[in-house]
Amino acid sequence: MSLIGRSRELDRILSVIRGPKDSALKVVGRRGMGKSALLSEIPRLSDARTVFLTASTSESDWPLSGLTALLTGIDDPVLNRFADELLRDSTGAMDVPTVSTLLLNGLHQRSSSRTVIVIDDADQLDPSSQAVIGYLARRLTGTDMALFMGVREETAESPYASLPALQLTPLNYNDTVRMLEAIPARQTSTAAVHAVAAATQGNPLAAVELFTLLLERAADGKYALPVPLPGKGSFEAEFAATVGGLSPAARQVLDLLSLSCRSDIATLERTYDQLWGGIEELLANGMVGRSGPHLRIQDQLLRGYVYAAMTPAT
Repeated sequence: MSLIGRSRELDRILSVIRGPKDSALKVVGRRGMGKSALLSEIPRLSDARTVFLTASTSESDWPLSGLTALLTGIDDPVLNRFADELLRDSTGAMDVPTVSTLLLNGLHQRSSSRTVIVIDDADQLDPSSQAVIGYLARRLTGTDMALFMGVREETAESPYASLPALQLTPLNYNDTVRMLEAIPARQTSTAAVHAVAAATQGNPLAAVELFTLLLERAADGKYALPVPLPGKGSFEAEFAATVGGLSPAARQVLDLLSLSCRSDIATLERTYDQLWGGIEELLANGMVGRSGPHLRIQDQLLRGYVYAAMTPAT
């Protein structure tokens, strides 16, 4: 499936590959916004050699593990010698400043053709590797390298903080519809396409996962549009953490709100006598919105998750 709704972003990436103004770019976006999909398009944009690295969270506590994996992937004679020295260092003499300086000199000594480095989930690398790569990324001008990194959020403390950033925004409604209509299916429901586009608020991964789930329900002979829509897939752990951090009063209100698309406050007051403490907490953290005398859960997938997680006694 081709990338839909990201032509501006692809043009920005291509401008970095071609240079010479920028040599590094971080692609910023929360879970599911399409960072990995966008970065995977880079080989199609250029004939330059492309080296991919996806951060391994299992190695995030091992100093310089991410950097050594990257050097192995680049597989350059000059950089390989440096990588061997790094692996043989048992005394800890190769600290971050030393490694950064030596590696930068090595990059300037390379005589290879243009190489594009792509690091997905770069903010999940071990801290030492992040520090070295951030240092190098600001000094790639004059080398034959371009660097792209995918990160979930920008923070002032990040080693990548001062790098040029490409912020991924949600897809618009029409692009989300086009993306879903491009998914192969024996039978596509227009109602399902538009329901998913409305519920997922421009998050491509959420939209694809939910639509695929609805297609599977339809293939099994089930009603394709359950109410509420199911909050399953890649975001369940995130939902669980969010809901798990609520006070008991807020969780009780959230459970009640999940029963309806929108709820009348007066009716809720007759149901639950500790209503307002929970409402104020949910309004403050943005999970619930108020319109006049009505309340609703803002994220309809979160609503589906909460509804499915309720115990029979709720």
